[in-house]
Amino acid sequence: MKLPPTKQIAAALGGAVALAIAVVTSLQLVHWTAGQVTVVSLAATAGVAFVTSVIAHFRPGTASEPVALGATFTALVGAVLALGNTFAWWTLDATQIGSIMAAVAVIVGGGTAAAARQVVTPVAPRITAPKQAAP
Repeated sequence: MKLPPTKQIAAALGGAVALAIAVVTSLQLVHWTAGQVTVVSLAATAGVAFVTSVIAHFRPGTASEPVALGATFTALVGAVLALGNTFAWWTLDATQIGSIMAAVAVIVGGGTAAAARQVVTPVAPRITAPKQAAP
């Protein structure tokens, strides 16, 4: 079975998620505050972005995208932390959330930078400092 283009997958997933959130909130199947609806929407968006970047990264015939994969993973972790705090699934203070986000950013950022550096060719020559004349 041939998958549709990645952009179409992202659009379909995004539309389905938006529709689901609209239906459950407008029919009052859930009793969320405006802030909770916002956090759920943003977390869902981060999830769709991550799934789409995973598909694009590993799909045969497309270029691997380690930076997009790392960025969307970092966004998803942040969104899940916000979601958990918003719905009181756990109680983390600002310092704890900051610590987790910093650790994820360093690990994922460093890893994706190293991976990207292996596949990206510099487009400009290395710039060197001009030599100083002797006094």
